[in-house]
Amino acid sequence: MKLNFKASNIRKAEKELNQKFFTSFDGLTGGNIGMEDLWFLFYAGGGTEEQFDEEMRKGIKNVLLTIFEGINDAVFKPETRHQSNREDDGRSDESSTTKSDGWFYKFWDSQINVAFEIGLTPTEYYELSFGQFFDCLKGYRQRKESEYKHLDMLNHLLGQYVAFAFHDRSHYPKHPYLEKSGNSQKRRMTDEEMAATARRNAAQWKELENGRRNHH
Repeated sequence: MKLNFKASNIRKAEKELNQKFFTSFDGLTGGNIGMEDLWFLFYAGGGTEEQFDEEMRKGIKNVLLTIFEGINDAVFKPETRHQSNREDDGRSDESSTTKSDGWFYKFWDSQINVAFEIGLTPTEYYELSFGQFFDCLKGYRQRKESEYKHLDMLNHLLGQYVAFAFHDRSHYPKHPYLEKSGNSQKRRMTDEEMAATARRNAAQWKELENGRRNHH
């Protein structure tokens, strides 16, 4: 069988069994775990009492393997909860992990503002595992980086439009640059044309910059 260490499962186990996930998890990774903690971790992964008994009949090693595999799938490593505050660009409380005192639900609840910022609903957030949440953060950062790059490109084009408008209106482009670049039917510029355009743009920017200095 396969366990699922998503946030809602762990939170449910902590509330119902009144045990701390991080404390039991540290005992598991440290090789110091009792039967009560073993059942708690199994239940935190969404397992039932019947499934636990069935796995125990196969041997305690089988139970441990099932738990470890589930945790590994959730990318729930001991260091991740200490790294999380560095991963979220400083948007969460750096002491949130120590304030949780071993409780997973306190730690997870303290990160919900980050979930809201990247567009997750509460239901979506609590159905994620630890690893899935960090995948969401990574995807969010990559999307924002792409947006910033696109905005920078548009600002660069805007500068060229302004230069043409003020200094060379006769050569002001009849169509947007991006429209031209996206039309595969249009002829590509020759090396000589590109060189001439580059020289013209450089001259326009130099003239614009000189005008700014003279104005100041």
